[in-house]
Amino acid sequence: MNTPSPADVFFSLLRWIGIPTLVLLPLQLAFSLMDWLNFIKKTRERIGNAADQTLRHWKHLRQAPPFRLIAHVLAQGALLACTYSAFRLAHGMSIDNIQGRSIADGRSFTWHELWTNCTTYDGAAPLAIKALQFTAGCLIVINSAYALDLTALKSVSRKVCAVLLALALGGGAIIFLVGLMVLCLATVMHHPDYNVEMVSLYALWVLFLWGGAGALRLLLSTCEAVYRRPPQAPGNSGSQLRLGHL
Repeated sequence: MNTPSPADVFFSLLRWIGIPTLVLLPLQLAFSLMDWLNFIKKTRERIGNAADQTLRHWKHLRQAPPFRLIAHVLAQGALLACTYSAFRLAHGMSIDNIQGRSIADGRSFTWHELWTNCTTYDGAAPLAIKALQFTAGCLIVINSAYALDLTALKSVSRKVCAVLLALALGGGAIIFLVGLMVLCLATVMHHPDYNVEMVSLYALWVLFLWGGAGALRLLLSTCEAVYRRPPQAPGNSGSQLRLGHL
């Protein structure tokens, strides 16, 4: 239930006393007009403040060293590329060849088969497209949080990124160790179920996981540098106080 405004209480009291509606109607219209004017004034102030803040950020971005902006853009591109490539690689590993074996078996792994699986079935990997779109949405959220200086959203973004960094680094380390074992099985022990080319598959996983982790870490550091708020002029606070007194 909405709380009645002072004007509603005032007019209800006048009606209860017995003042005719025709007398109250002009007063109600006047109060409504005043409310609308006040709302328009507050809206203009909010839009003006948002525009000033955006202009200050834009000036700060223009004054930032070019390499920071370039590193910021490259970090996001690398993160998108690693995410999409990892999901494409996972999809390529799930495709069976003529003998009914997938790349994950490792017995007949070849670079030609990996390249064919990852490039031929473009429309059969919707999960990779969704992962790319989800990552792009997360990048928009992270950039917005730092650009608008949303403390709560920045804190949540940093915590989520810390978890993702730990998972990517830990997963890459495990795959790296497994790849070393596969290399030993294929070269030293000459195991029939493994070959040397299969080690490159593990190397790709390590590259995408650790590369994505490095890009994410670089992204967070460049966000702090690129979107750092410019120092406020000393006269701004005084002018705001004078406007407040006016």
